[in-house]
Amino acid sequence: DDSLVKGVLERLVGKKYIAICRPLNLTTWATLYNFLSINNINPKVIITNMGFVDFISKKKKLIDEAIRQIEFRFGSSVAHTVFEQNYLLNSGIAEELYSMVYSPKYLQFVQEIAERSNLIVLNTPTVKDNISIPRDRPTCFFSGIEQSNQFNRKIKGATILEFGMFDVEQTYDAVHYTVAGNKLIMNQLETYL
Repeated sequence: DDSLVKGVLERLVGKKYIAICRPLNLTTWATLYNFLSINNINPKVIITNMGFVDFISKKKKLIDEAIRQIEFRFGSSVAHTVFEQNYLLNSGIAEELYSMVYSPKYLQFVQEIAERSNLIVLNTPTVKDNISIPRDRPTCFFSGIEQSNQFNRKIKGATILEFGMFDVEQTYDAVHYTVAGNKLIMNQLETYL
């Protein structure tokens, strides 16, 4: 009931919209681009929080899925993976984590979205690397948030909303937001609805 998407939808009563929440396990800029192009959809306004998943390190299986999404429309030379670190999972098993590195073409494809629509991007709130949350995050997680936000800031013509630093009052796991976090985001977003 206190989710960000519910707050947005309550403010769109009487307006035409499509609301899409996490259509795939990994939702990246490529996912949005593919969805829009496959369905030949050109919305007037797009409000999104894309970018985070593009730059956060992942297990090999997930990074391979993300690469497949990118290659579907962008081709094989747009992104490649790099090893980030070994990370000890809660199960006690060490997992290799990888991140994606993009060629300038990736930004060009994302730029096409901004050229066709009024693109409003919710940048990911940053968190301190020593945030006290139940699930520890790998060290590369925190730099991934900043890389994501820097990438989004390069999208010409997009409106980028920044939310600063969040702590345990606004995020319970450094990824998802508490009621207080959603309210802070909604306070800025409301102007654009």
